[in-house]
Amino acid sequence: MSACPITLSIPSPNDGACADLPAGGTVELPFLGGVELRATGAPATVEEVAVSYVPASRATTVVTPSRPAGACQATACEATFALVPGGAGAFVLTGQAGGGRPRLVLTAVGAGVSNRTLATVEGGGSLSIRATLEAASEARLLHQEQGPGPIAPVTAEILWP
Repeated sequence: MSACPITLSIPSPNDGACADLPAGGTVELPFLGGVELRATGAPATVEEVAVSYVPASRATTVVTPSRPAGACQATACEATFALVPGGAGAFVLTGQAGGGRPRLVLTAVGAGVSNRTLATVEGGGSLSIRATLEAASEARLLHQEQGPGPIAPVTAEILWP
């Protein structure tokens, strides 16, 4: 048997390098979206397979869209991103604006409770947010900007320690 990393959209035998799966043994594979087990020799039966996902990085990078001059003059342009952490706890968001005066609003969204604003930062250059999410919460990051000139993208990196 071989274990092969695959993408979930259109699985292909060429998605990633396969590793032989020894009886009672383990293999490590890069994460592409899923794992496929393939027979490589004589017919075989598999009684049990356990898959453990271990994140290589606890960082998420978000790049907000740029807008042409005048697109955000009459009403503010907005881009919202849902961020689902691996668990509750503290995190740090650092952003770098490419110009303009972006406003970032971080909101916690819990199961069955209303949205709660965790932090709002505004300005050009570097932006930073430190916040804590409660269990069963996700975060939403809103990038809002208004002005007659072109709106540059904002690159934000969220680090979940």
